[in-house]
Amino acid sequence: MKKQRKGPEIDRRQFLAATGGLLAASVDPVYEHLSLDAMLDKVTALGLEAMEIGTGGYPNNIHCPLDDLIADRSKAKAWQKKFEDRGIRVATLSCHGNPIHPDPKHAQKDIDTFRKTVLLAEMLDVKVIVGFSGCPGGTPQDAQPNWITYRWPPEYAQMQDWQWKEKVVPYWKEAAKYARDHGIKRLAFEMHPNFVV
Repeated sequence: MKKQRKGPEIDRRQFLAATGGLLAASVDPVYEHLSLDAMLDKVTALGLEAMEIGTGGYPNNIHCPLDDLIADRSKAKAWQKKFEDRGIRVATLSCHGNPIHPDPKHAQKDIDTFRKTVLLAEMLDVKVIVGFSGCPGGTPQDAQPNWITYRWPPEYAQMQDWQWKEKVVPYWKEAAKYARDHGIKRLAFEMHPNFVV
């Protein structure tokens, strides 16, 4: 016996009108165990209309070979077409790293990923990049990030002021300019513990 759904049936247009254009969407790291094609089959079956695709950082880039795509515009467009052929829009690209990490090698890897993500977004006409704000050390000598959650006792306020003045604001001012210069309209920070935003 088939279960009957309770409540009124509405079609996609009615749903979008009722929700102000809300899309059914997902992020690809949820499907890290699937190939790109298998993931697309899965999300198509679920009725998703848009996706946030990871390009690197902590969740990696399982479904987005970033270096290959930015090296060849035709490969990038073919990759995007796989989504479009299933009625799915690549709504955002995401690079969840720590570009202000106190370890210079770690920070540079995430800076490079961000800049490459901007270039791919420009190629694909994706206007939003999602990521973490990052978290620096609390002093120039720190080797690990220092997530300061309260400005007291006074030394914590001093460290937090140093983080924002010397690391957070300078990096993101430059990164935002780079993104704007390449047609990116928004940088969206995921509010996440252990990062300054």
